[in-house]
Amino acid sequence: GATERLSRVNGTFRALGAGVAGVLQQAPWTGLIGIGLFAAAADWKGYNNGFGIDVDTDASLYGGVVSLRGDYTLRNGFFAGLGLDLAAGVVGGKEAKNASSPTGDMVTIYIPLGWTY
Repeated sequence: GATERLSRVNGTFRALGAGVAGVLQQAPWTGLIGIGLFAAAADWKGYNNGFGIDVDTDASLYGGVVSLRGDYTLRNGFFAGLGLDLAAGVVGGKEAKNASSPTGDMVTIYIPLGWTY
């Protein structure tokens, strides 16, 4: 891998996943563990400050994901928690061309907030 510093960056990120999950509940605590398949892709344009050139590229990652999440629900139905998705798969796009082993991983940490009824 390589690290580049870009300025004037414009791009998009897309993700799609599907899977199954089990939920465990003990009083106000709820836990979730799940497995599934996912696809994530990003494309961006920017200016490479170090080389003085414009960059136009894209990358994608397809594979499996494991999800872990825990929530606490208050009496009024409001819940807050912490989630972690660990994913690994095959990399595609311009960034993976001519790579000897195009694999990658993704870690997503999130804070679910909301109300339940």
